[in-house]
Amino acid sequence: MACMVQEFEDIAGIGSHKESLHHHEQTAGTQLSFLKEVKSLVSVLKLFGNPFMEQSSYLLALDSKVIADGAVTATVRGIQQLGQDQYQLFVHKRLKNGTKSL
Repeated sequence: MACMVQEFEDIAGIGSHKESLHHHEQTAGTQLSFLKEVKSLVSVLKLFGNPFMEQSSYLLALDSKVIADGAVTATVRGIQQLGQDQYQLFVHKRLKNGTKSL
């Protein structure tokens, strides 16, 4: 009887004695979902054109080519500098001077 149960678990792949050697994204369902998303992206790029080849100085939505508000564009363009400034302030106050606790 135990032999039959073991054989069933081996065939069904539900045995607790074996560890899966595959990454969780290597399942057929995940791969099909990813393929569907890639095909969707390719169709949008074909329909609207490659956004990375856009020569405009405007910030556009990829799927609709709607131009973002000027304030949004300014925020996106300045976000890296804002992050750098915040990082420098954090390091200065907490690590160099020790004026604020971690």
